[in-house]
Amino acid sequence: MATNDLLNAVVDELATHFRSRRDAIHSVVLCLLTSNNTLLLGSPGTAKTAMLNALCRRIDGARFADFDLDGQTTKEDLFGPLDVARYDDQGVFERDLEGLLADVHICLLDEIARASRISMDSLLRVIEGKTFRNGKTVVQVPLITAVAGSNDPLQSAALLDRFLVRHQIGYLEHTADLRAMLTAGSPTGETSVTLSDLYSAQSDVRDVRVPDRVIDALIEIRSELFNERIFISDRRLRKSVDLLKAEAWLSGCTEVERDHLQVLRHVYWLTTEQIPTVTRIVMGHVGAAARVEASLKLELEEIEGSLVEAADWGSAARLRRAGEMRLRLNQLGERVEGLGLSELQMAVASAHERVRSLAS
Repeated sequence: MATNDLLNAVVDELATHFRSRRDAIHSVVLCLLTSNNTLLLGSPGTAKTAMLNALCRRIDGARFADFDLDGQTTKEDLFGPLDVARYDDQGVFERDLEGLLADVHICLLDEIARASRISMDSLLRVIEGKTFRNGKTVVQVPLITAVAGSNDPLQSAALLDRFLVRHQIGYLEHTADLRAMLTAGSPTGETSVTLSDLYSAQSDVRDVRVPDRVIDALIEIRSELFNERIFISDRRLRKSVDLLKAEAWLSGCTEVERDHLQVLRHVYWLTTEQIPTVTRIVMGHVGAAARVEASLKLELEEIEGSLVEAADWGSAARLRRAGEMRLRLNQLGERVEGLGLSELQMAVASAHERVRSLAS
């Protein structure tokens, strides 16, 4: 099986276990393919560590570490203690890096907004420049991608700009997702890729072509965002091209298409209040098929929300709502089937089960 198909299978398997996290998992895979970083804004206890641990286990040979940051975090916490034996024998001041930030391929930096200023400078150097000064020696670190979690918005513009992809992560809301989470065991499926496969894939991603029509669309998107007072740095704009290449490659394409632009919904916002505006502008430039799919997803989310809302109603009201939603789902299902959207077909089938449960 081709590496892109393997990575898509990994995303599918993990998304089945970590409900309502598909977009975030997909984005982390894109960052693995481009050596970029992801920021997850939201409450604690949303399975960030478990999700990344599970993803790292699917990359044979990859090492993972997670860090809970606060104002007391020191360089020793992140990069290890002084190698006392070497200092005693040779008088060399170096840290024992094994198993910590300068020795892993994937890391989670939880509560990064609370990190101490002393540790922040070293963090920026590692996650952006992939280097660490160990004593007198500057070492190249193997870090491929860093995922940061935070309850609070990042106040440092420099730090925020180091995370190309941003997601707002909340607690599960839909009854089916909660039920699946409460009854789930370990993630199912055994699909994996090797670290060597991943490095080869990164090379393939760089070879994906970006046609002028996509470049023109990027320039137009940037201009429209500027008109809304949403300012995109030149670095972020350039790196977003790499992300588009990865999205195209993961889709099995050798050239970026306009449909692939929709991933930029998670790249160009600076505050959560900007998400609707960024989504509207970006989706205005994608292909018609992608816009239709996004519209169908929104309609399905509205139906699921209506089902959740009716869960505690009286039996007569629940039956009426179940009948209304069954009709909408039948109509939605016909449209989804006609477009061959297998993932949405499964979601519609799951929603039908919730309708039957609501009516029982």
